Amino acid sequence: VRGATRGNGVLGEEITPNLRTINDIPLRLRDEGAAPLPARLEVRGEVYMTLSGFERLNERRAAEGQATFANPR
Repeated sequence: VRGATRGNGVLGEEITPNLRTINDIPLRLRDEGAAPLPARLEVRGEVYMTLSGFERLNERRAAEGQATFANPR
């Protein structure tokens, strides 16, 4: 699993360590179908956090003495 942001359309930020913390993103794919998996598979998508989740994150960070985030982007 490797990940990057869209960035400016040409160059994005490497975020692989962040992706590995998201439970819904599998770290490995199992070949269980009739057709074998390709050697390289590209998947595009979006990761988002609900506003309530963002607020809980900021509350936790504030309680731990960490800086809070200005917005959920």
